[in-house]
Amino acid sequence: SKGGHTKQYATWLKEETQADLFECEKISIEKLLGYDLIVIAGGVYSNSLNGMSFFKKNYSVLKFKKVIFVAVGILPVKQEMEKVIIDKNYTDEMKNKYPLFQLRSGIDKSKLTIADKLLVAAWRAKINKIEDRTNDDIMLLGVIDGMTDFTKKENINYLVEYINKGRWKLTM
Repeated sequence: SKGGHTKQYATWLKEETQADLFECEKISIEKLLGYDLIVIAGGVYSNSLNGMSFFKKNYSVLKFKKVIFVAVGILPVKQEMEKVIIDKNYTDEMKNKYPLFQLRSGIDKSKLTIADKLLVAAWRAKINKIEDRTNDDIMLLGVIDGMTDFTKKENINYLVEYINKGRWKLTM
């Protein structure tokens, strides 16, 4: 992700699972073929999951692998959000085949591009127009204003447990 939250989660995941860590842009598909399980983590921007284009580009080879997707974003982790991310990013063939985990992060305002700042301003304006704000709306405003970062190591516990179960066990 742009703020480094995905990299932080990936580093913690590496520590907890003894996995190897690569950036999609720097790994060859040939090298990935040596792994039983591939975890693709990326930031979520406008419900689009970073890393998905890498997977789809290499789908003819990766479709035979166990793959887990990890969506890192500022919105609360909810089943409804999972459905939105899957519907926008997964093909019909991918649905029900590749699990998606959500991890909550924050915003590092110092790393935002002008386009990101405009998007954040639009979110703020949209939320400010809501008369009956939900707790999620209020929390999102806090994140937008840079007051909160939900990136915590314990957020990966369920993912680590899932990876370390039987058929998803990593082999190095």
